[in-house]
Amino acid sequence: MSWNVVAPHTFKSLYKKKSSHEQGKINKIIRDLMSSPNPRVMCEKKHGPLGECYSIDLSRSSRIVLAFVDDKKEIRLLRVCSHKETYTI
Repeated sequence: MSWNVVAPHTFKSLYKKKSSHEQGKINKIIRDLMSSPNPRVMCEKKHGPLGECYSIDLSRSSRIVLAFVDDKKEIRLLRVCSHKETYTI
């Protein structure tokens, strides 16, 4: 069974600001996450105030921040941002 993806308004507005090249990379990452039996292995667990979140590097300066809702098999895309902005959620 694949994972469902939920993208709140915040994520969608940040996504729209990215270049078409970056959007293509984001789309591929999302497809890979959805089809993976264990998408956490593709991510880095965050610490501190974001202890329940994970991130995936998009480029040297950008990353996708997400969270998992296991009982719903849901991936919540929180934001696509710079490393510094990651901790301002």
